[in-house]
Amino acid sequence: MGGGTGINTLYMTVTASDIECLSVELSPLKFSKAQMLYNEWNRNILQSNEPFPPINEKKDCIFVDLKNYKVSHNEMVTYLMSLTHKDSVIIIDGIRTNRKLQTLWKMLVQQDDTVVSLDLFHLGILFFDKKYYKRNYKLSF
Repeated sequence: MGGGTGINTLYMTVTASDIECLSVELSPLKFSKAQMLYNEWNRNILQSNEPFPPINEKKDCIFVDLKNYKVSHNEMVTYLMSLTHKDSVIIIDGIRTNRKLQTLWKMLVQQDDTVVSLDLFHLGILFFDKKYYKRNYKLSF
């Protein structure tokens, strides 16, 4: 989500060309630039310009670039939580870009389904497996 011009999406699919990936980008200019880039590579990347595209199955990994993705916090939290299962991982870039995005990060960390969170200052990672104790880690380096 917040696919930008497509470089992060290509980076995430580099390990295997058969990975199914959905890139969501709301900016028409970035969307078209990403589309041109994806056409040059043999990857299974679908594109959407809907803020919350309908997805019928839970996802293993979700990457959100908050600097490229401006939507309602409550809707974002509800949408992301609806896509997760116990083995899901959500990676969020830009959690400290501004106070609003810090608030969104805190909302995600406080969800009942979120079990472990890693706060890496600009990047946040969420895990959902209930076999772990609920913990929020702040890592500085």
